[in-house]
Amino acid sequence: MKDYDRFPEVKDALKKGLEDEIEALAKEVAASIQSAIQSDDLVKTGNLMESVYYKTAKTSTYPGEAGNDLLPEMPAPESSTEADIGPAASYAIYQDMGTIHIPARPFMQPGLDAMHDTIIERLTHIDALIEKGGYRA
Repeated sequence: MKDYDRFPEVKDALKKGLEDEIEALAKEVAASIQSAIQSDDLVKTGNLMESVYYKTAKTSTYPGEAGNDLLPEMPAPESSTEADIGPAASYAIYQDMGTIHIPARPFMQPGLDAMHDTIIERLTHIDALIEKGGYRA
């Protein structure tokens, strides 16, 4: 019966597959947010667009050292199946949400909205693989 116990193998494959899927999806969502910045003509110096990064438990695309109008890097998520995405530019919130002097020029939500169907499709795919009993990367 021991020859049929593949749980550790399936568990490892599932974890690796989920981590890979989350990493790929985070990269795509960050690119979508950068595209939203470009399409809304928010690119003056490129700093805001280039400051959009993602962070997983293993990877960070943080654009550089804090300072130079960059916020400190966000901490890594505790789970290897999570990712955080956002801009590092210190003024990003003012562009995205607006101020009493500057109208809002949203880029975060439009970038996420553009990826909605892809996110749902990927999560549905992952769910289906889990239901079948394992993930083969």
